[in-house]
Amino acid sequence: MSTIAANRSEMAADSQSTAGATKSYTPRSKVQRLNGHLVAAVGKTDAIPAFFEWYEKGRPEDSKPELGESFEAMALTPEGLFQYYERLEPVEIVEDFWAIGGGSDIALGAMAAGASPERAVEIACELNIYTGPPVVVERL
Repeated sequence: MSTIAANRSEMAADSQSTAGATKSYTPRSKVQRLNGHLVAAVGKTDAIPAFFEWYEKGRPEDSKPELGESFEAMALTPEGLFQYYERLEPVEIVEDFWAIGGGSDIALGAMAAGASPERAVEIACELNIYTGPPVVVERL
């Protein structure tokens, strides 16, 4: 399921993809720069490109894709940090950092202890079977 972590200036993601009991590594960064925002998503592999396409088109209300209940996304914008679930309604994150995905609890704990998003995802790679290196970092 991956792990994505962010603070107010950067976003980090692992590179592992998991399907059942099989893991592989994605050649494309899970963090995308769309419309001046850093955007990342976790969930079923076919739902993520549909989300990115919808987001890049400006998030039109009348054409939200069906993404499934295991879907989560996060957007770091100049206006703030936002989380999306399958209904694609933005939820503003008021904390200074946030994480989504299979290793989100590990990443949140690491960031609460002072780790950067990059280090938080590295720690999740060590402890969560659905999260694997290398870690990719993008800055807003």
